[in-house]
Amino acid sequence: MFGAIVISVIVGGCSSEQRSCPDSKPGARMLALSRETPNTSGTLSLFDVGPAPCRADLIALVPSATSVGGAAWADRGGVLATVDRDHVRVFDAHLGAHQIAETAGSARTIAFDPTGRWLVWIDGNVRAWSTDPGAAPIDAGASLSDFDITPSMFEPGSDRLVVHGPGVVRVVDLAATGGPTSHDWTPWINALASTQWSPAGRWLVATSEGNGSMLIDTTDPSAATTAIGGAFAWSPSGARLAIDKDGGTSILDVSGGAVVVGRAFPGAVQAQWLDASRFVALMGTSLMVGDADSGATRTLVDGVHEWGAVAPNVVAYTSAPDLWRWVLVDTGASGDIGACDAPSFSPDGRYAVCFGENITLVADTTLGTRRELPTPPHRTLYNIAVQWRADSSRAWIDVEGADLVLDPAAPTVTPPPDADAVTSPFGWEPLPTP
Repeated sequence: MFGAIVISVIVGGCSSEQRSCPDSKPGARMLALSRETPNTSGTLSLFDVGPAPCRADLIALVPSATSVGGAAWADRGGVLATVDRDHVRVFDAHLGAHQIAETAGSARTIAFDPTGRWLVWIDGNVRAWSTDPGAAPIDAGASLSDFDITPSMFEPGSDRLVVHGPGVVRVVDLAATGGPTSHDWTPWINALASTQWSPAGRWLVATSEGNGSMLIDTTDPSAATTAIGGAFAWSPSGARLAIDKDGGTSILDVSGGAVVVGRAFPGAVQAQWLDASRFVALMGTSLMVGDADSGATRTLVDGVHEWGAVAPNVVAYTSAPDLWRWVLVDTGASGDIGACDAPSFSPDGRYAVCFGENITLVADTTLGTRRELPTPPHRTLYNIAVQWRADSSRAWIDVEGADLVLDPAAPTVTPPPDADAVTSPFGWEPLPTP
């Protein structure tokens, strides 16, 4: 890709004996930005999050990054990028943080596309840098608005991304012959709040502030947009869309390249998909499971006060305020999570983690067990976000004032070595592609 610039690695934390734990998972790394005060630039750090008794070891400080404003992992793994006041830099993180490329540029945030080919940032215009050998940064046109660039802006499996501004949706093709091209849709006059691609690409839902949502076929600039009302959810394959309509859920099928209205489920709202055909929705005070293929419905649980997290075959709900439980969709088996904030499921649905007063609660939906972990000293759990590693082996708990690392199988909760600093986690190094 580029000629490597070798930079020394700063190592600290576990001893060599701890570092060679037999069940260690190479590449289990978290990228975090350490700041002396909130909302300022800071120093980017890599942590090796090994199994107990290893803790989250600081393995490297990314060089030339004392004023980092944003960072991103490439999904192919081992490559990270940073942006600061003057430069965009790329590092090889397999052996610490070796800088391999840089270019002039500045922005608040930066992101790789899902393939790891394109590195994109916004500084009034959309700037892109291909990781292909010998490629130079390109200007892909006006960004319409000054907002954070995120991986969700990229169309799955393509070289396109979406940006938006007041009343305008713009899809930019970074790899078009002759240079980047773009096309605009103008479905509303007022500002847009968000956009969301289908998991399969092509179709895009744009949501306005107060005017509902619109479905756009981005392969046909002349095609009319389709109003779909308010709340919506894509099926995992992207072939279907569940929308709230007329007090119930309606299914739209886009698998054939056109919008086809499917089955309706009166009275069922807030649908969330479980798989390609089944979804969970709220019907009165009950959670129901609907099948978009057959139209069949069944009650999963009654007396629901609130519900939230959904993972493969498992749903979280409360039967009393703030008292969370989990239920398996296939068997109906259930168990307590506890009195806490809304839980977060691991990607495989096995673990649920949430936070009560001075405790971290971990429920295992496979074994039916539940554990309460005391919060480490001087850590107050509030304003919490959880980032799970893709293989469900670790969770980085983003706590205002300090961060924690959770091993749900042990389970143990430990602070990283610089946890007294205010940190912003950027995410786990992606798992290697098989």
